[in-house]
Amino acid sequence: MTSYVTYRPPQAAGSWVIGGNFFVQVRERPNWLHRWFALAFLGWQWVDA
Repeated sequence: MTSYVTYRPPQAAGSWVIGGNFFVQVRERPNWLHRWFALAFLGWQWVDA
């Protein structure tokens, strides 16, 4: 008999908000310097999960 295992994707640490309504989820939280430069130069905001 075949047994099936449900795959659970890894939990997201948070997401980048790009343009107000586009989210990119990532598994590892970037350090404070990467978050600051992304906000200052690209306008991307970090949101914790």
